[in-house]
Amino acid sequence: IRSARMAGVNLEDKGAAAALQAMIQLENRIAFFGLPEYNIPGFFTNTNIPSSTAPADGTAGSTRFDQKTPAQIIRDISALISRIRNRTQMIEKPNTVLLPGTVYTYLAQTPRSDLGDRTIFGWLGENNRLIDGITEWIPLNELENAGPGGTRMMVAYDRNPRKLALHIPQPFETFPPQWEGLQWFVPCHERIAGTIVYYPLSAEFLYGI
Repeated sequence: IRSARMAGVNLEDKGAAAALQAMIQLENRIAFFGLPEYNIPGFFTNTNIPSSTAPADGTAGSTRFDQKTPAQIIRDISALISRIRNRTQMIEKPNTVLLPGTVYTYLAQTPRSDLGDRTIFGWLGENNRLIDGITEWIPLNELENAGPGGTRMMVAYDRNPRKLALHIPQPFETFPPQWEGLQWFVPCHERIAGTIVYYPLSAEFLYGI
Protein backbone atom coordinates (compact mmCIF):
# COMPACT_ATOMS: atom_id res chain seq x y z
CA ILE A 1 0.00 0.00 0.00
CA ARG A 2 2.85 2.40 0.88
CA SER A 3 4.63 1.66 -2.41
CA ALA A 4 1.43 2.19 -4.37
CA ARG A 5 0.81 5.46 -2.55
CA MET A 6 4.30 6.67 -3.37
CA ALA A 7 3.85 5.66 -7.03
CA GLY A 8 0.39 7.15 -7.27
CA VAL A 9 -1.19 3.78 -8.20
CA ASN A 10 -4.78 3.15 -7.17
CA LEU A 11 -4.69 -0.48 -6.02
CA GLU A 12 -8.43 -0.64 -5.45
CA ASP A 13 -9.20 0.41 -9.03
CA LYS A 14 -6.69 -2.04 -10.51
CA GLY A 15 -7.94 -4.92 -8.39
CA ALA A 16 -11.56 -4.15 -9.24
CA ALA A 17 -10.73 -3.95 -12.95
CA ALA A 18 -8.95 -7.32 -12.84
CA ALA A 19 -11.88 -8.92 -11.01
CA LEU A 20 -14.34 -7.42 -13.48
CA GLN A 21 -12.30 -8.72 -16.42
CA ALA A 22 -12.28 -12.22 -14.93
CA MET A 23 -16.05 -12.05 -14.43
CA ILE A 24 -16.63 -10.91 -18.03
CA GLN A 25 -14.51 -13.77 -19.39
CA LEU A 26 -16.43 -16.30 -17.29
CA GLU A 27 -19.74 -14.70 -18.33
CA ASN A 28 -18.73 -15.15 -21.96
CA ARG A 29 -17.87 -18.82 -21.55
CA ILE A 30 -21.04 -19.59 -19.58
CA ALA A 31 -23.16 -17.74 -22.16
CA PHE A 32 -21.88 -20.06 -24.92
CA PHE A 33 -21.14 -23.34 -23.15
CA GLY A 34 -22.95 -23.15 -19.80
CA LEU A 35 -21.77 -24.94 -16.65
CA PRO A 36 -23.09 -28.52 -16.84
CA GLU A 37 -21.94 -29.34 -13.30
CA TYR A 38 -24.35 -26.71 -11.99
CA ASN A 39 -27.08 -27.30 -14.61
CA ILE A 40 -26.53 -23.81 -16.03
CA PRO A 41 -27.44 -23.83 -19.74
CA GLY A 42 -25.37 -22.40 -22.58
CA PHE A 43 -26.22 -21.40 -26.15
CA PHE A 44 -23.96 -23.85 -28.03
CA THR A 45 -24.81 -26.79 -25.74
CA ASN A 46 -28.59 -26.43 -26.03
CA THR A 47 -29.83 -29.84 -27.21
CA ASN A 48 -33.17 -28.46 -28.46
CA ILE A 49 -31.56 -26.38 -31.21
CA PRO A 50 -31.48 -28.27 -34.53
CA SER A 51 -28.06 -29.13 -35.92
CA SER A 52 -26.59 -30.59 -39.09
CA THR A 53 -23.20 -31.37 -40.58
CA ALA A 54 -21.92 -29.74 -43.76
CA PRO A 55 -21.93 -32.08 -46.80
CA ALA A 56 -18.72 -34.04 -47.17
CA ASP A 57 -18.11 -33.14 -50.81
CA GLY A 58 -15.01 -30.99 -50.50
CA THR A 59 -11.48 -32.04 -51.40
CA ALA A 60 -10.95 -35.69 -50.37
CA GLY A 61 -14.48 -35.77 -48.93
CA SER A 62 -13.89 -32.88 -46.54
CA THR A 63 -16.69 -30.87 -44.92
CA ARG A 64 -14.47 -27.83 -44.28
CA PHE A 65 -15.13 -24.60 -46.15
CA ASP A 66 -11.44 -24.08 -46.95
CA GLN A 67 -11.55 -27.38 -48.86
CA LYS A 68 -14.64 -26.46 -50.90
CA THR A 69 -15.38 -24.33 -53.92
CA PRO A 70 -17.09 -20.94 -53.41
CA ALA A 71 -20.23 -22.39 -55.01
CA GLN A 72 -20.32 -25.22 -52.47
CA ILE A 73 -19.82 -22.79 -49.57
CA ILE A 74 -22.62 -20.53 -50.80
CA ARG A 75 -24.85 -23.61 -51.14
CA ASP A 76 -24.11 -24.75 -47.57
CA ILE A 77 -24.78 -21.33 -46.03
CA SER A 78 -27.95 -20.86 -48.07
CA ALA A 79 -29.18 -24.32 -47.06
CA LEU A 80 -28.60 -23.53 -43.38
CA ILE A 81 -30.72 -20.39 -43.54
CA SER A 82 -33.36 -22.09 -45.70
CA ARG A 83 -33.82 -24.90 -43.18
CA ILE A 84 -34.69 -22.45 -40.40
CA ARG A 85 -37.22 -20.70 -42.63
CA ASN A 86 -38.75 -23.88 -44.03
CA ARG A 87 -38.88 -25.73 -40.72
CA THR A 88 -40.98 -22.96 -39.20
CA GLN A 89 -43.07 -22.24 -42.32
CA MET A 90 -41.29 -18.91 -42.80
CA ILE A 91 -42.12 -17.70 -39.27
CA GLU A 92 -38.52 -17.72 -38.06
CA LYS A 93 -35.99 -15.76 -40.12
CA PRO A 94 -32.40 -15.59 -38.86
CA ASN A 95 -30.76 -12.17 -38.76
CA THR A 96 -27.30 -13.10 -37.42
CA VAL A 97 -24.61 -15.58 -38.42
CA LEU A 98 -21.74 -16.49 -36.11
CA LEU A 99 -18.59 -17.90 -37.72
CA PRO A 100 -15.17 -19.07 -36.50
CA GLY A 101 -12.64 -16.28 -36.99
CA THR A 102 -10.67 -18.32 -39.55
CA VAL A 103 -13.79 -19.02 -41.63
CA TYR A 104 -14.90 -15.38 -41.44
CA THR A 105 -11.50 -14.28 -42.76
CA TYR A 106 -11.60 -16.90 -45.53
CA LEU A 107 -15.04 -15.78 -46.75
CA ALA A 108 -14.03 -12.12 -46.59
CA GLN A 109 -10.83 -12.62 -48.61
CA THR A 110 -11.63 -15.39 -51.09
CA PRO A 111 -12.95 -14.32 -54.51
CA ARG A 112 -16.18 -15.93 -55.60
CA SER A 113 -14.66 -16.69 -59.00
CA ASP A 114 -11.60 -15.97 -61.11
CA LEU A 115 -13.68 -13.64 -63.28
CA GLY A 116 -14.82 -11.17 -60.63
CA ASP A 117 -13.46 -9.07 -57.82
CA ARG A 118 -16.22 -9.84 -55.31
CA THR A 119 -15.47 -12.09 -52.38
CA ILE A 120 -17.78 -14.88 -51.24
CA PHE A 121 -19.19 -12.49 -48.63
CA GLY A 122 -19.69 -9.81 -51.24
CA TRP A 123 -21.57 -12.14 -53.57
CA LEU A 124 -23.78 -13.42 -50.75
CA GLY A 125 -24.74 -9.90 -49.74
CA GLU A 126 -25.52 -8.69 -53.25
CA ASN A 127 -27.01 -11.69 -55.01
CA ASN A 128 -28.63 -14.08 -52.56
CA ARG A 129 -32.14 -13.04 -51.51
CA LEU A 130 -32.06 -15.56 -48.66
CA ILE A 131 -29.28 -13.52 -47.07
CA ASP A 132 -31.19 -10.22 -47.22
CA GLY A 133 -32.36 -10.62 -43.64
CA ILE A 134 -28.86 -11.25 -42.25
CA THR A 135 -27.80 -7.98 -40.64
CA GLU A 136 -24.62 -9.21 -38.94
CA TRP A 137 -21.85 -11.69 -39.71
CA ILE A 138 -19.82 -12.01 -36.51
CA PRO A 139 -16.43 -13.77 -36.10
CA LEU A 140 -16.22 -15.75 -32.87
CA ASN A 141 -13.11 -17.61 -31.73
CA GLU A 142 -15.16 -19.92 -29.49
CA LEU A 143 -16.56 -21.59 -32.61
CA GLU A 144 -13.14 -22.83 -33.77
CA ASN A 145 -13.57 -26.08 -31.82
CA ALA A 146 -17.12 -25.94 -30.46
CA GLY A 147 -18.48 -28.69 -32.72
CA PRO A 148 -18.42 -32.46 -32.10
CA GLY A 149 -14.88 -33.74 -31.66
CA GLY A 150 -13.51 -30.21 -31.48
CA THR A 151 -14.53 -29.33 -35.04
CA ARG A 152 -15.46 -25.88 -36.33
CA MET A 153 -19.11 -24.86 -36.40
CA MET A 154 -21.28 -21.91 -37.39
CA VAL A 155 -24.61 -20.65 -36.09
CA ALA A 156 -27.51 -18.88 -37.77
CA TYR A 157 -30.15 -17.46 -35.44
CA ASP A 158 -32.58 -14.66 -34.72
CA ARG A 159 -30.73 -12.29 -32.40
CA ASN A 160 -33.77 -11.22 -30.43
CA PRO A 161 -34.25 -11.19 -26.63
CA ARG A 162 -37.65 -12.79 -27.14
CA LYS A 163 -35.94 -15.79 -28.74
CA LEU A 164 -32.93 -16.21 -26.44
CA ALA A 165 -31.26 -14.27 -23.65
CA LEU A 166 -28.37 -14.44 -21.21
CA HIS A 167 -29.80 -13.98 -17.72
CA ILE A 168 -27.71 -12.23 -15.05
CA PRO A 169 -29.90 -11.85 -11.94
CA GLN A 170 -27.10 -10.11 -10.03
CA PRO A 171 -24.68 -7.95 -12.05
CA PHE A 172 -21.08 -7.58 -10.93
CA GLU A 173 -20.91 -5.81 -7.56
CA THR A 174 -18.08 -4.87 -5.19
CA PHE A 175 -18.27 -4.34 -1.44
CA PRO A 176 -16.25 -2.12 0.92
CA PRO A 177 -12.63 -3.24 1.53
CA GLN A 178 -12.04 -5.67 4.39
CA TRP A 179 -8.83 -5.99 6.39
CA GLU A 180 -7.48 -9.54 6.88
CA GLY A 181 -4.07 -10.17 8.34
CA LEU A 182 -1.80 -7.68 6.61
CA GLN A 183 -3.88 -7.30 3.45
CA TRP A 184 -6.97 -5.55 2.24
CA PHE A 185 -9.56 -7.65 0.42
CA VAL A 186 -12.43 -6.30 -1.68
CA PRO A 187 -15.22 -8.90 -1.89
CA CYS A 188 -17.17 -8.97 -5.15
CA HIS A 189 -19.85 -11.21 -6.58
CA GLU A 190 -22.17 -11.84 -9.51
CA ARG A 191 -24.92 -14.35 -10.22
CA ILE A 192 -25.59 -15.78 -13.65
CA ALA A 193 -28.37 -18.12 -14.81
CA GLY A 194 -27.02 -18.98 -18.27
CA THR A 195 -28.49 -18.61 -21.74
CA ILE A 196 -32.17 -19.45 -21.99
CA VAL A 197 -33.38 -20.30 -25.52
CA TYR A 198 -37.12 -19.66 -25.72
CA TYR A 199 -37.48 -20.46 -29.42
CA PRO A 200 -34.93 -23.16 -30.29
CA LEU A 201 -36.25 -23.51 -33.84
CA SER A 202 -35.17 -19.91 -34.53
CA ALA A 203 -31.55 -21.16 -34.68
CA GLU A 204 -29.47 -23.94 -36.16
CA PHE A 205 -25.89 -25.17 -35.80
CA LEU A 206 -23.82 -26.29 -38.78
CA TYR A 207 -20.88 -28.53 -37.88
CA GLY A 208 -17.66 -29.41 -39.65
CA ILE A 209 -17.11 -26.20 -41.59
